Amino acid sequence: AGQQPRLAVDPELVAAAGPEPTRFLGHQELASGARVLALAGPHGLASELVAGERGLAIFDQTPFYAEDGGQVGDTGEVTAPGLTASVLDTQNADGRHVHVLEITSGILQPGDKVELAVDAGRRRSITANHSATHLLHAALREVLGEHVRQAGSLVAAGRLRFDFQHPSALSEAEIDRVEKLVNAEVLTNSGRRTEVKPFADAVGSGAIAFFGDKYGHEVRVVTFGDFSAELCGGTHVRATAEVGLFRLVSEASIGSGVRRIEAVTGDAAVAYTLERDKLLKGLAARLRVSVDQLPQRVEALTA
Repeated sequence: AGQQPRLAVDPELVAAAGPEPTRFLGHQELASGARVLALAGPHGLASELVAGERGLAIFDQTPFYAEDGGQVGDTGEVTAPGLTASVLDTQNADGRHVHVLEITSGILQPGDKVELAVDAGRRRSITANHSATHLLHAALREVLGEHVRQAGSLVAAGRLRFDFQHPSALSEAEIDRVEKLVNAEVLTNSGRRTEVKPFADAVGSGAIAFFGDKYGHEVRVVTFGDFSAELCGGTHVRATAEVGLFRLVSEASIGSGVRRIEAVTGDAAVAYTLERDKLLKGLAARLRVSVDQLPQRVEALTA
């Protein structure tokens, strides 16, 4: 309730920004200087955005990741002398990173030089979930077979969602093995390696192409040890230990031959684990047994 609708990206805004795609700095940097190329408000192209207004901005370069390949767009701040603005979302429009802004104070105009800063904590959570998605994909292929292919994904700050091709529900043993494999790779602390190479060479070397991504002649390959190699333009942890902890929350069917896994990492995974532990202890207390005795007590009650 009260949430404002997502602003549509006007083709005139993209045209006004010029022919060159936005230079993305976010694989290495979380803050940078930039110059405003074009602005838009609720009614189209704008010569300025003032305090209290929400609009769209394209800069010549940015550390903000634009929503793509299942990974959500970055949020953060834009500042300059006399200006503060919040970046509420970052969208992709033909290679331009379109920043959804809300001006807090001052005036923003085309040509202005500003400082851009990504919300670092949120980005860390997103990168942990994205890297965990790669590890999950590799674990599923190891446990279930190489027929497993991604059929969609969501990589957000609080959770990850992974859709994949598989004909039947996973057994408890399979779920347990997948979760253990991912966490084993996290504990191994495999470093991330990234390479840019021709698409044919990347796929020929065993790297897996993710569903929904558009690939050119040159592609970026993200590798974690000998466990995972994916074609991906998203942001990732430097080493797998940064994922912290991986917990598989649910597994279900979403259509014929397509399954969906939802999972959490890092602080969210710790919170999930502690909440489950608290639930078990609460049930045990109500039944006046230890947690270890819960299965026998429940079995006796149901009998």
